[in-house]
Amino acid sequence: MQPDNPAASVRDFCSGAYNDPIPSQGQWLRQVVTGFIAYYAVPTNVDALAAFRYRITVLWMRTLTRRSQKDRTGWDRINKLADQWLPKPRILHPWPNQRFAVKHPRWEPDAGMPHVRFCTGVLSCIS
Repeated sequence: MQPDNPAASVRDFCSGAYNDPIPSQGQWLRQVVTGFIAYYAVPTNVDALAAFRYRITVLWMRTLTRRSQKDRTGWDRINKLADQWLPKPRILHPWPNQRFAVKHPRWEPDAGMPHVRFCTGVLSCIS
């Protein structure tokens, strides 16, 4: 089950893990972004996926810049880290008509035959 606000859980993680090594932060953030993309990667939702990845990148940059007063982490470095650790947004799920066409085909062998009427008793079938 997805949390109500995944960015809030990332913010909470980053606020407590800013002294952790970058690879451990990157692995955890990769898991979060991968799970979000796996759940929300439906057609026409790529903009929301990109916005989520961007938001995570901004939160990660804030975390890294708070490690030191002399930190000079710029967008060029954070974009390299994001490209290295965070997956790119892409659509994973097909359109509903393609997905349901496999499970529920419109052509069925028994589609031309009417249903058989079952009678529980003689009086219930007489109308």
